[in-house]
Amino acid sequence: MITNYYKLKDRRLLHYKYVFVDTKDQFHIRLSYRYGIRLCKAREMIKEGTDIRLVMCDIKKGDEAIFLEMLGEVRNSALLCGYRDYDECCELLQSIVNVA
Repeated sequence: MITNYYKLKDRRLLHYKYVFVDTKDQFHIRLSYRYGIRLCKAREMIKEGTDIRLVMCDIKKGDEAIFLEMLGEVRNSALLCGYRDYDECCELLQSIVNVA
């Protein structure tokens, strides 16, 4: 199973920090409203010339299970909308994280 996120190490008491793969359509925004999750300090990193982007955000610890479910839908939405290189970017993120 391909994962489209990575949980960053952070020593906060009430929040977790994540980085995940999204597209120019920003599926995470619509889905976070649907799931009732507030993404704190969300920042996007965009590589010029591509439709894929990384999003770094904080979430409340109590929202983690719902957030991970939402990320599954982000992946499904990206694939259904024709972003064929989405899984390749997810694999690249995981390979970068596993080396570090």
